[in-house]
Amino acid sequence: MKDSERILGAKREFRLLPRGQTFILQFLTTPSTRGEPVLDERRIFAGDVEDAAREAALISWPPGARSSRLIDLDGQEVFQRHRLDGR
Repeated sequence: MKDSERILGAKREFRLLPRGQTFILQFLTTPSTRGEPVLDERRIFAGDVEDAAREAALISWPPGARSSRLIDLDGQEVFQRHRLDGR
């Protein structure tokens, strides 16, 4: 096998690997007149929205958070979750 064939083969294999995306997880509080309701933001690197949502579910919520939303890098909200227990 020539070196050029090995390199081409590696490129083909590389394309088969899943591409990751960066998502932003925001924890929100109840909106008020004081300003922005975002309490905290985390970046999540995942293969797709489903993987990002699973990863987000494992992150502890900060005190006072009432909901969370997952945003892709285009700024589109792709997933939202509300607390049901009111804490």
